[in-house]
Amino acid sequence: MEEISEPDNDEDLNVMDPANMGGIDQEQLTAEEKEEQIIKNLNSNNPQAPHNIVQFSFKDRIYKTNDNVEHMVFHVNMDGNIVQKESDDHRDQQEYLETKKRLEKEMLSAMNKEIANMEGGDPRKFHQIL
Repeated sequence: MEEISEPDNDEDLNVMDPANMGGIDQEQLTAEEKEEQIIKNLNSNNPQAPHNIVQFSFKDRIYKTNDNVEHMVFHVNMDGNIVQKESDDHRDQQEYLETKKRLEKEMLSAMNKEIANMEGGDPRKFHQIL
């Protein structure tokens, strides 16, 4: 068996074979193969989607074939954003969350103070009576 040697550096990969004008890692073609014209048609159909779907129509009380099949496929679907910690957006987001917490605490303490004034005591001691 013939051993395949690994190229020593990236420059060896760019060496062109003068006979076929292809790199050393490319398949060698004959003149007929080079002249052969290959035509490929690409389409957007999903090969895993069903060709037709049969559904029952309660209005007509029969089964109907639906030839319109959804061919869209999401290979990756991710909701959300990634923000770097050192960015201005992250600092703005942190500042917003801290301000929101502070305002909620102030609102809660104001509500407790108002309840205490109305009821005359510590709001933590009140119990809801059903």
